[in-house]
Amino acid sequence: MANAARARPDKPGEAESEAARAFFEEVKKRCGNGCQYKIRRGKHGARQYAVRFHDGQEFMINVDPGVVEVITRPETLSEIQSEKNLSRVQKFIFDVAKDLDLRTRGEFAHFNFGIMSAFKDDPRGFLKFFINYHNFAEISSGALGSDHRNAPLISHLEPEQRLALSKIVDDVNAGMLKTPQEVASRIQMEVYTATPIVKNGPEHYQGIGLKYIVAAEWPGPDQPAELRGIVQPKNAREAALQAELFQLRIECDKTDPDPIAFIDIPRQPMTFRRLARVFRLYLAEMGADWNHFKELLPAHLQNPRHSSIDAFMAGNVHWSVPGDVEDVLFYAPYVANSSWVRKRMRTLLSFPKALSSGATPRILQAISLGLGSNPNQESKRRVDSFIDSINGTGCSGVFNEFGTGI
Repeated sequence: MANAARARPDKPGEAESEAARAFFEEVKKRCGNGCQYKIRRGKHGARQYAVRFHDGQEFMINVDPGVVEVITRPETLSEIQSEKNLSRVQKFIFDVAKDLDLRTRGEFAHFNFGIMSAFKDDPRGFLKFFINYHNFAEISSGALGSDHRNAPLISHLEPEQRLALSKIVDDVNAGMLKTPQEVASRIQMEVYTATPIVKNGPEHYQGIGLKYIVAAEWPGPDQPAELRGIVQPKNAREAALQAELFQLRIECDKTDPDPIAFIDIPRQPMTFRRLARVFRLYLAEMGADWNHFKELLPAHLQNPRHSSIDAFMAGNVHWSVPGDVEDVLFYAPYVANSSWVRKRMRTLLSFPKALSSGATPRILQAISLGLGSNPNQESKRRVDSFIDSINGTGCSGVFNEFGTGI
């Protein structure tokens, strides 16, 4: 998606239409007889330009307010990562946009995935992915994008909306909802009742768009969910890296056997350090390589000043150093929803020097308060169980490969 006008209007006009036409004409010059072309009615009643390669791969050029919007057909991760695809996407989309001086200037794109191809008949896996996208709000609050007008997170919604989501999570954990479509429908009807900035369209202006999942008229066997606040990739390889990241997260959440935990973390000030820390945790939960995926972060977040590993993530806490204790406190809210944090926290708090430092009561209090106002029942159960297990630890230290306490 690329900007066609300096200010974003309420609906597309002549500037967007002319930019889309120029984009299409440039693609025709570069592809020639190697492509087939169609012009049809598209979004907002404007022209949609379709470009189809002889092997069936295709993309569409549309307009939206303030932008030219390019949409590729659904593809698997292996198809996205193939050299043939990367070369085509770079040549006919990113290079054309660059040569026409269509630039994003900080705008954000939508990342779509098919709910059936990703989750089939697994409502728990789908909702766990949905919840973790919001539990780790930093992902779409500056780490990989930030568009809170167009894509507000759950923490931006009203308390009654967050409470409604908490109840849906409990119902899924209880086995009351049988398909991802049922989950999406409940969220659409009970949670997406308002959006904080745009006055109209609460079913549309949300962090994860679900309207196509519940649309009975959506064609084909699959329906797309939209991550609506993800940064526009700079090139084809970055787009493929985004796809790889979210494929890993989907697989991680599908295979996690634990019930879903929703923590109602209030909206936080997003410092550079916070954004980089939580992205590192997001990767660690999946066993993903920081050095591989850090390229998705903006350059300033890759700066070691913000992205260096802290004492908690390194598993090397000096309990006499106040900064190390603050590192541990930072992760306290994630005890409820992250098995990785829970395991690391339990190990570190079991060391004699942790117990003798006097920091343990502060940390346990932070864990309890980190649930927020509307956590679901599983979150509360986990926190209560964790606090009880630490309070019953006594003075016996635990040491394993997962961390050290000094």
